[in-house]
Amino acid sequence: MTLTALFMTLCAVTSLDCEKVNVEYVEFSDARLGAATLYTSGNSAIFISKTLEGGRNAPIKKIMIHELSHLVTYRNALARGDNPIGKHNTEYKKVCRTLAKINGLSTKLCKSHE
Repeated sequence: MTLTALFMTLCAVTSLDCEKVNVEYVEFSDARLGAATLYTSGNSAIFISKTLEGGRNAPIKKIMIHELSHLVTYRNALARGDNPIGKHNTEYKKVCRTLAKINGLSTKLCKSHE
């Protein structure tokens, strides 16, 4: 499954406008495996480490759910007029656990990395 197809499958159960999210492999300068960005234009992006490109979908799916959870909580924060800080707060964990369960994955992927 392509990265975009995997993303669209996972995104479909969220409140996001999935068509406005760019998903791509990138080279990070550190050990990160993924990142989520919300632009002022309203578009957003999920970046997955090139080190995972061509590999099995399972690890990519876990990282994608993690980053997708950030985008959902960023958008929710903006809708409330809050600052969309990229922390692993209670809302993030709830969204992440829901997405993990829907996709038959362990909620351990939703733990804080900070």
